[in-house]
Amino acid sequence: MHFDGYHFRPQERDTVDRAARNLGWIRALLAGCDGRLWIGTESDGLAVYDLASKKRDRLQ
Repeated sequence: MHFDGYHFRPQERDTVDRAARNLGWIRALLAGCDGRLWIGTESDGLAVYDLASKKRDRLQ
C-alpha cells in the first residue's frame, strides 16, 4: 500500500489479469538514501518503488 497523505493505494503488478496482480506478503522494506523504497515480497521477489516517479520495478 502507498499512502499519499490522503488515500491508501495498493501496489500491484502491471497486468490485465486481476488474479495475478497481488504481490503476495511483504517480508522486508528498506528506504534507500536515494528516495527509493526496496520491497522484499514472498512470491514476487525483490522490487523497488521510486517515490518521485511513483513507478515500481521488479528486479530479476
